[in-house]
Amino acid sequence: MADPKLFEPFFPGESWSGWKTVLKAADGLPMSAEEIEFFKSIAGGREPPASRMRELWIVAGRRAGKDSVASMLATFAAATFNAPHLLRPGERGLVACMAVDRKQAGIVLGYIRAFFEDIPLLAGMVQGDMRAEGFSLSNGIDIEVMSNSFRAVRGRPILLGIFDELAYWRDENSAKPDEEFYRAIEPGLITLASAGSRIIAISSPYRKSGLLYKNFKDSFGKEDDQILVVRAPVPSGKRLEFGMTYPG
Repeated sequence: MADPKLFEPFFPGESWSGWKTVLKAADGLPMSAEEIEFFKSIAGGREPPASRMRELWIVAGRRAGKDSVASMLATFAAATFNAPHLLRPGERGLVACMAVDRKQAGIVLGYIRAFFEDIPLLAGMVQGDMRAEGFSLSNGIDIEVMSNSFRAVRGRPILLGIFDELAYWRDENSAKPDEEFYRAIEPGLITLASAGSRIIAISSPYRKSGLLYKNFKDSFGKEDDQILVVRAPVPSGKRLEFGMTYPG
C-alpha cells in the first residue's frame, strides 16, 4: 500500500494508516509505538500478534473502505502466489471473494479489475478475458467473486477466502450460509496452507448471532495465535455494536 509501483496510488494519504496497522498486525510485522497503541485500542487491548494470523476478522462500519481493502488483499494474494508444486496437474488455486449478493460482488470485482488493468507490474499476468465472475492469472490462480453459495468452492484449493459483509449473508436454501461456507472452504485452505492460505472477513456488525458475532465474542481481545479480531472506530467516536444495523 506504500509502493508507488503497486497500490500506493489507490491508497493515498494518512486516512489509510489504520488499515495499514491492521494488516501489519495480521502478518506479525513490526509496528511503531504509535501503531501498537492504536492496534490495542481496536483489538480489545490484546498485544500485537508475533506471527502471521490464519484468520483476520474485521468489524467495520460504513465508509470504512472495506471493499477497497478486500479487493487489494485479493489482488495481492493472487499475484504473489508462487507455489505451483502444491497444485495437481491441471488444477488451479482460487482466491474467492464472497459477497452478500451479486451487486456487492460486482463492486469488489470492479476494484480488482482496476488493479490488474492499471498496475503495469500486474497487467501481464491476466490470461484470457475478464469474465463477469472473475478471471485467471498466469501463475495458476483464479480470482472469482460470487454471492454466498458454499457449493461453488467445494473441491477447490483455496489460497484466500474473503468474506465481504458476512453479517448480512442470506440464502433461501440455508439457515446458516456463513457457517456452511466456512466449513466448505476449510479443506481447500488446508491444501494451500504452506503457501499462506487464510480467511479474511470484513463486515459491518449486525445481529447477535452468526459467524461474525461468534468469532467476535470468542476471540476479541484474546491472545489467540490463529485468529485476530479487530473492531474499527467510527468518525463519531462511538463503538460499533452488534444488535444494530450498519448499512454499507
